[in-house]
Amino acid sequence: MGGALVRDGRRERRARRPKVRNKRVWASVERDLKVVIEEAFDEALARDPQHRRQWVVLVDGNKDQLAAIKLTADSLDRAATVP
Repeated sequence: MGGALVRDGRRERRARRPKVRNKRVWASVERDLKVVIEEAFDEALARDPQHRRQWVVLVDGNKDQLAAIKLTADSLDRAATVP
């Protein structure tokens, strides 16, 4: 069981984290950045064609990544949260 340590009186216990659901991870150092991002959006569209869920894109802040994500989301008329 993973989780953050929480003080409980004199001992510490691990707090329960929510179960991860529908998580997907993409990465490539060989393929074009735009292609990888488009593939991720294609997968999201296939999994949630009606866009009923909130889409969250987590990246390291690379400006090219952020621009490609915005461009792809805009071209598909989809909202994607980038925290």
